[in-house]
Amino acid sequence: MENKTFLEKLSDKIWKTKKARFAAAKRMERYYYFSNVSMALTSASIVGVNLLPFLDGYSNKSNLITILTIIFSMYVLVISLLSTQARFDKKAENYHACGCELTEYNDMLQLYIEEKKTINIEEKKEFIRKYNLIIKQYNLNHSSIDYYRGLIEGGEKIGTFTLIKNYLQWYFFNWGVVFVLIAILIPIISICVII
Repeated sequence: MENKTFLEKLSDKIWKTKKARFAAAKRMERYYYFSNVSMALTSASIVGVNLLPFLDGYSNKSNLITILTIIFSMYVLVISLLSTQARFDKKAENYHACGCELTEYNDMLQLYIEEKKTINIEEKKEFIRKYNLIIKQYNLNHSSIDYYRGLIEGGEKIGTFTLIKNYLQWYFFNWGVVFVLIAILIPIISICVII
């Protein structure tokens, strides 16, 4: 194993952080998209349920339809408020911007690495300070899901357990899936309750 220089170690750290930030941006974009899809599908379900009294055989179920409409409307209201409060779209933009700025900084750092120039302690402090300024500027942190997703997408070797855990968290155990499941379950529940 070769000994890495200070700049090479810092470059590796920046590379991992930027990959995690880009992964976090993707995750936030998915949450934003799926929360909107969930609200749209639920709203369509509400309209569909409200049309049922106009069909033969369902006019006597107007009280049940009213109850379902109120429950589903509350769901849309809650998801709308939570999604707005979570600011998934804004977080996605900030994660992406941070990743872009880290990419630019790492590219500049690569020029120093290629020169194989010896740097003094003050220059090292300045490199660290610049990295920390970029991180502080965006005032957010990625999660371990994003960190490992960034490593995976970057071709880094990680353990099988961590790989499987990240895959499950990234694709199945997250808010996006919750939003979609609820949007799918609402029409099914409506049909089962009304029929």
